[in-house]
Amino acid sequence: MLLLGDDELIAEGVRRDVFRYPGNSDLLVKVLKRTFIEKRNGQGAPWYNFKRLRHRYFRNLRRPHFDMYVSEIREQLAFAEAGLRHPHYLQRIVGFEETNKGLGLTVQAIKGRDGDLAPTVGALARAGTFDLPLRKMLDEFLDELLRSPITISDLNIDNIVLGYSEELGDYYVVIDGYGTRTLLPVERISERARRSAKQRQFTNFRRQLANPPPPAALRAKESGAFTEGKAATAHFE
Repeated sequence: MLLLGDDELIAEGVRRDVFRYPGNSDLLVKVLKRTFIEKRNGQGAPWYNFKRLRHRYFRNLRRPHFDMYVSEIREQLAFAEAGLRHPHYLQRIVGFEETNKGLGLTVQAIKGRDGDLAPTVGALARAGTFDLPLRKMLDEFLDELLRSPITISDLNIDNIVLGYSEELGDYYVVIDGYGTRTLLPVERISERARRSAKQRQFTNFRRQLANPPPPAALRAKESGAFTEGKAATAHFE
């Protein structure tokens, strides 16, 4: 079992906590928050009070909070199904890890020019360092994302980071907010619906970029959905 402590915690979000992988700086571990699990599967779940329905159906249903993992893996497999290599603009899922915090999703750690975790677009915008070259590169990135087979569910300025490698130079990466999170996955089935949904997400994304809101974790804290702890400028969930 992988032991995760406060020293490894780098970000807290509404749904997940993000930890450095002990002993491996190239990996991160994302773990679902207990408060989120309770909301999705416990007394806070929308269906909880429908006892007859719950006993007849939900009792034998797999835990719905892991749907997020399934959805993200499905989107990564979409490229293989299309005969394409894994794209550099999508954070790679490495596997699962049993941890003392619960089942963790192990992912690639995206690094910035300084060798540390890559900053989010939101962090750059709030710091006033999101300059014209980065904006032009972002337009190209969004065009590429629009043509890709993946489904976007929540594209915000804290779900994209600016990575760097010697091979690619500066490049953008989606670290969260992809996959289908609706009961009827119309966008996954229909290319037209998927493209239309992405364009709506892009409009909202540019609106955020023009007037950056507080980081997602800070907004959650102000609304009472965030537990006290660390908050990083990158890799919010």
